[in-house]
Amino acid sequence: MALAVGTAAPDFTLKTKNAEGLHEVTLSNHKGNDNVVLLWFPAAFTGVCTKEFCDLSGGMHNLPGAKVYGISCDTAFAQEGWAKAENISVTLLSDYAHKVTEAYDVVLPDLAGLGPASKRAAFVIDKEGIIRYSEETPTPGDLPDFTAIVEVLKTLYTKAHIFARKRINSRAKMKIGLFIALFGDKSLDDALDTCVAEGIQSVEIGCGAYPGAAHLDVEKLLESKADRDELLKKIESRGLILSALSCHGNALHPVKSIADDHHKAFMNGVKLASMLGVPVVNGFSGCPGDAPGSKNPNWVTCAWPDEFRDVLEYQWNDVVFPYWKEQAAFLKQHNVKFAIEMHPGFVCYSNDTLLKLRNGIGADGEWIGANFDPSHLWWQGIDPIAAVRQLAQEGALFHVHAKDTKINDYTSALNGNLDAKSYGDINGRSWVFRSVGYGHGVEWWKQFCSELRMGGYDYVLSIEHEDGLMSPMEGLRKALDVLKQSVIQESAGEMFWARD
Repeated sequence: MALAVGTAAPDFTLKTKNAEGLHEVTLSNHKGNDNVVLLWFPAAFTGVCTKEFCDLSGGMHNLPGAKVYGISCDTAFAQEGWAKAENISVTLLSDYAHKVTEAYDVVLPDLAGLGPASKRAAFVIDKEGIIRYSEETPTPGDLPDFTAIVEVLKTLYTKAHIFARKRINSRAKMKIGLFIALFGDKSLDDALDTCVAEGIQSVEIGCGAYPGAAHLDVEKLLESKADRDELLKKIESRGLILSALSCHGNALHPVKSIADDHHKAFMNGVKLASMLGVPVVNGFSGCPGDAPGSKNPNWVTCAWPDEFRDVLEYQWNDVVFPYWKEQAAFLKQHNVKFAIEMHPGFVCYSNDTLLKLRNGIGADGEWIGANFDPSHLWWQGIDPIAAVRQLAQEGALFHVHAKDTKINDYTSALNGNLDAKSYGDINGRSWVFRSVGYGHGVEWWKQFCSELRMGGYDYVLSIEHEDGLMSPMEGLRKALDVLKQSVIQESAGEMFWARD
């Protein structure tokens, strides 16, 4: 009978296979960091197992804030072939020797006359390594109770956040920052001095690709520790912190010269961030063409005609997953996280597409998360409050931008919000970017900042100015006025009016 709730989960190291080769996954590496869902299944290439893992890969069962692994006694090579054939994105672990299956007491003595395999079973293991949910299905043809699994995960998330107040008390207060691409016409010293004069507490600096690197000589900084020390001194002596380097680009571009240039900016950005002790690099997921030999990226926005689905299959399976699996390992090697700005025009433009990437690249997916910018979500019909809550639950909220969007109700009602007109055509567009507070008022931003704190995010809210109606300085100052009213900067302390 499967191990009982309350039991310490036996540790293990099992192998998984993907395009880059065999990799090891160790359960105890998640201790203190992640809740884990283990799903044993009898055999790859069987009907019920395929349904279970295709449903999971397709997002039918949202398992909040957990790392999910499928385990069977198949070889890792068989699992890889099955995953490729069925587009399964869940990481599959091979227990070919049956030892871990025995340790969890879910051995199926005989599978259709083929010998021993694993039963269908499910376990939820909390961050302390304790089993909080245990299920062995009545027969191999029955699926686990995913509704019950989700409820347990929600309970674990709620319990974790009961203690968030105590954790927040010991953390640095949230800082208001600025993406200083706004000051591309100024020297770094002048840009930093302006930040200090305006009350900015943190800076985000471009290091290549679309934002450029107006304030950094990246190659020289990579070569010279003295130059890196001087850069940090300039920032820290002014009471500022460097929250992120930004290299928003398209390393998946079908034109090789563009892809190579943006990939180099990404690689150098990660290396430099690691050397500087900066925890995160911001950027885009990228977007490939529709087939090998394409000249331009192709952002698919609908499921029909049917060839669009073929384009998506090519993009994700042949380009996106292979590229980002390799980059995730590179990020882990350098101890730097990559924060994707969910942006239309690229393959990750919403929570489900970002989490598809994060969860679909295997064990190193935790190094990829979000640079959350609400301005790109409103016009898609996404509620940023709901979106940021989910990403916080998933542990995927790495950095946050402060930028607003104003939807023109009249033109939106006429034309919808898919709008390719120039950003300069402010009257004609269905929506435009605005300074903080000019698309949504201070009450919305107060709610957003409260949601960030409840989700455990207390890092930086970095202003990005792209307002066609205001000068850079006026837009910055008006954004600061709203954010200073909205950001929560003091520790809450213990509740005095009720018991925790």
